[in-house]
Amino acid sequence: MSPRDAARVLERSRRIAAAPGVEYMVGYGLLGLTFESGDVLAFRRFTASSIGPPYLSIWHRRPDRRWVIHTNVEPSRACPRYFGPALHAFDTDDIELTWSGDAELAITVVRSRLHLALRLAATPLTRLLGAAVPAAPELLWRSRHAGRAAGRLLRTGSLSFTGRAPAGHEFVIRPRALWRIAGAAAVIDGRDAGSITTPTRQASLGEFLIPSSGLFATGRVTFARRGSEEGP
Repeated sequence: MSPRDAARVLERSRRIAAAPGVEYMVGYGLLGLTFESGDVLAFRRFTASSIGPPYLSIWHRRPDRRWVIHTNVEPSRACPRYFGPALHAFDTDDIELTWSGDAELAITVVRSRLHLALRLAATPLTRLLGAAVPAAPELLWRSRHAGRAAGRLLRTGSLSFTGRAPAGHEFVIRPRALWRIAGAAAVIDGRDAGSITTPTRQASLGEFLIPSSGLFATGRVTFARRGSEEGP
């Protein structure tokens, strides 16, 4: 299945429920990408959420290392709910996402004048991991060893499948399918961010580590306060 087809399947699945005390989302997005300018970009398209409507959030770490999140819904129903304490700013903006091919997409944050274009590619390793993921036990994703091992295989640095968000929620990410970023371009307020690059040190937002080379994923994530019931 192509990335666009996988996204279309998720876009048709809008109903969701979660266990008491757990917030649950399903969708796809760019886990993170670093540019020569020092800008770091990521996005989350959650097609179903237990706390509100589907939404888009764009994460932007500026060259001065300050994080900003743009979202197209009320921030309390999106990523700033969990990562707000670590942000320099967050806002609500019109965000457009369009697919121009099976593995090409673009995102525009209208008022903030941020434009990101991506070209995705499957590799033998991402296909292998994608085939293995559905059979993996839930306990695996709650182990930080899994993120380190997967990161070594993919050469992305450690991946954050679990951790604590700045607002205090414990998150667990379970990927469903993965693709590499084969090409990307970004223009931010009229400024070209340059080529994608591999940083000498992984960026992070709270305990979420940004992959040192770009990854696009589909999957699900749960957020729970410490001591609440386990997620589905």
